[in-house]
Amino acid sequence: CFAEHRLWSAVLLRNGDEIKTPYSKPTVRGWFPEAILNDLTSCIGEELVSTVAKTVVECGFDGAPDLVLYAPGSLWLVEVKSATDQMKPSQRKMLTALSSIPGVVCNVCCPSSALKRIAATMQFEDSGDETP
Repeated sequence: CFAEHRLWSAVLLRNGDEIKTPYSKPTVRGWFPEAILNDLTSCIGEELVSTVAKTVVECGFDGAPDLVLYAPGSLWLVEVKSATDQMKPSQRKMLTALSSIPGVVCNVCCPSSALKRIAATMQFEDSGDETP
């Protein structure tokens, strides 16, 4: 699902955590149906959902990945960049923090024309794969 900070704000509000947001609680609740939040939690577990949401808060919400993809036991967070887009420092900080969580895989998706420019701003472990 398309997430950014909205998904994690909705998760925190659903869990009863106080969040600082310029949006009203009804607005935050309206971003994602309860069924999606329940599905995410049942699919990957309450502990992982809570850990990711708290990490997003610790990073200040700014830079939260654009997409959240999940399947039973798996969570992928994807930052999407256009051919002319840049990785912001807040996005690098967020991806670094999130990728350190066991069970979370973070990726950057961009056109091949932007790959070298965006990769130059990131640090990747050498996995033998040429694409980050």
